[in-house]
Amino acid sequence: MWENTGDFEFRAWADTLRDASGAAIFSDRQNISNALDLDCDGRLDLMIGRLDGTVSRYEATKLQGEGVPTFELLDDTFEEIRIVAQITPSARHGANTLVFHDADGDDDPDLFWGDFFEPGLLLIENRGTCDAPDLTGAPQPFPLHDPVRTSGYNAPTFGDVDGDGGLDLLMGVLGGAFNANATTADNLLYFEQVEGRYELRTRRYLTQIDVGSEATPAVLDLDGDGDPDLVVSNKIDPDDLSTSRLHVLENTGASGDPAFRLGGTLDVRGAYHNAPAFGDLDGDGRPDLVLGTWRDELRYLRNEAGPDGSVRFAMVDSAFVTLTRGSNATPALGDLDGDGDLDLLVGESSGHINFYRNEGSPSSPRFVLVSDEWGGIKAERRSVPALADWDRDGNLDLLLGSEREGVRLFLGEGAAQEPRFVETDRLLPPDRAPAYSAPLPVDLDGDGDLDLMVGGVGGGLYYFERAGAP
Repeated sequence: MWENTGDFEFRAWADTLRDASGAAIFSDRQNISNALDLDCDGRLDLMIGRLDGTVSRYEATKLQGEGVPTFELLDDTFEEIRIVAQITPSARHGANTLVFHDADGDDDPDLFWGDFFEPGLLLIENRGTCDAPDLTGAPQPFPLHDPVRTSGYNAPTFGDVDGDGGLDLLMGVLGGAFNANATTADNLLYFEQVEGRYELRTRRYLTQIDVGSEATPAVLDLDGDGDPDLVVSNKIDPDDLSTSRLHVLENTGASGDPAFRLGGTLDVRGAYHNAPAFGDLDGDGRPDLVLGTWRDELRYLRNEAGPDGSVRFAMVDSAFVTLTRGSNATPALGDLDGDGDLDLLVGESSGHINFYRNEGSPSSPRFVLVSDEWGGIKAERRSVPALADWDRDGNLDLLLGSEREGVRLFLGEGAAQEPRFVETDRLLPPDRAPAYSAPLPVDLDGDGDLDLMVGGVGGGLYYFERAGAP
C-alpha cells in the first residue's frame, strides 16, 4: 500500500494488507482487486475477485484517516456473486478484474467485471442504496446499448479523460481466451460518456509505436534521402494474424532531430516472428535483407532498388541458412574475421549464439557454420545479438538482448581476424529493459555516438540516449 502525499507523489505505507490478526491478505495473482467505501460507513471495503468467479469482501477496522488499515473478512461469497462464462463444452471462470463506479448516477456504486473467459465487460447494477448495497442482480454486457467485445480479460477504470466533468471509461485489454493476438495493439479502449451513455471513440487510446508483440527494430535508409528510417518487425501482426509484418517508420525530421511517421509495411510476408538484419551481401552497394523466422531457417532477400533509391526486396532463398537447433532465429550482420565481407551471427531460443562465416564471393554470399555455441556467450533464453562499434575503438562489439536479462555488452578485443569478446557491465539491467529485449545501436540524434533503441515484448520501442564518453 502506498500513501498519496500530494503532487503525484507516493510513499510506501505498508508492505502488504493484513487482517486484524496480522496475517497477510492474499489475492490470486492474476486478479485485479478494488477498494472503496461500499456502504458509506467511513471504512474502506476491500473487494477481491477469486478464480472461482466469487468475490471476497473485507472491511477496514479503522475509519479512513486513522492510519494504515487492517481488514476483517465479512463474506467470502459476497452477494452470492458467481461469474461463470458459458463456453462450450463447459462453463469456465478464471482470472478477473473488478472495479466499482456509479454508472447510472443513482449515488451508489455499481460493479464492473472483466474475466479471462469473458470477451465483454459485465455490469452488475447496484439496486440498493449507499448504506445498503444490493448487487444480487444478473450481470449485463456493457455498454448496455452496444456491448464491447475483445479477446477477453478486460480491465476497466473510470475518470474524466476529456475534462468535461463527466467520468469516461478507459479499458485495458489484457488478452484472454478469445485470440489474444488480435488485441496486442487494439488494447486500450476509450469510451466517452455522453449524456449517460458510453460511446467507443478508439481502441488505441495511446498513439505510440505499437506493432503488437515482440518488436525487433532495424535501421535502414528506405527512401534514399540520407537519413535513418526504422523497420520494426513483430511476432504476429495484429492486423493480419496469418503472418508477421515489417512495419516502416519513415524519418521525416531534420538531421540530429529525427521524427518518425508510420509508412506502411515492406512487402515481405509468410512467416511468424520475422527478425530483420540489413547489409550489402551481393556487392552492389545496396542493403539486402536477411530475415529470421520463428522456425529454424533464415531467408535471403535481395534489394532490387528502383532508380529513386527506394528499396524493394525479392526472395532469393527461403531457407538460406538453417540452424542446428532452436527456433526464433534472430540475425546480425558484421565483418567478424576482417576479410571485408559480412559474416552472420544468429540468436535463437536456446540462448546460444550461432556464428556463420561468409565464404562466398563478393556478389554471392555463402555462409558456413563455424560454431553453434560461439565464444561461450549465452543468454538464459532467446538470444538477440546486435553488432556495432559501441566504444569507437575500430572493433565490432556485441550487444545481446534476451528474454529476461536486459541488454548485455561484450567489447571486441584483439586482431580483426580473430576477435575476442569480453563482457562488461550491462548496458541495461533487467529492471530497466523490457522482456524479450531486442537491441539496436543507432545514432539517431547525429552527435557521433551510438544511442540505444530496444524493442520489447509489448510491441513498442524504448529509446535511451547516450550520455558521457563511450
